[in-house]
Amino acid sequence: MNNSSRMILGLEPNAKLENVLLHETMQSHDLSSNADDETVGGGDDSKNHRNEDNEVIARNEGRIVAVWRVVVLLVLVASAVVVSTALYKYGTSQEEKQFKDRFQSDANKVHEA
Repeated sequence: MNNSSRMILGLEPNAKLENVLLHETMQSHDLSSNADDETVGGGDDSKNHRNEDNEVIARNEGRIVAVWRVVVLLVLVASAVVVSTALYKYGTSQEEKQFKDRFQSDANKVHEA
């Protein structure tokens, strides 16, 4: 997600999250060095660190998804209200016009009789 979409959602860019994502991307591209790092550096600490980072990423993504759900819900409700209001106004104006035409026609018949 780029910074502009984060700003639209009102979220501050998280430098730690970006560093974690960059780090994981670099690790996925270089599989041989990843295997060497786990062997030399002790795999348990790095796995725990990655699990914590994944939890942070999951929480942040969960918040983003929740915000988007609310945004989509509000857009759907707003569009439903706008469409129903427009249809109501269009329908009532057509009925009023039809009523006025019939009333004028009936008034002319009574006036002529």
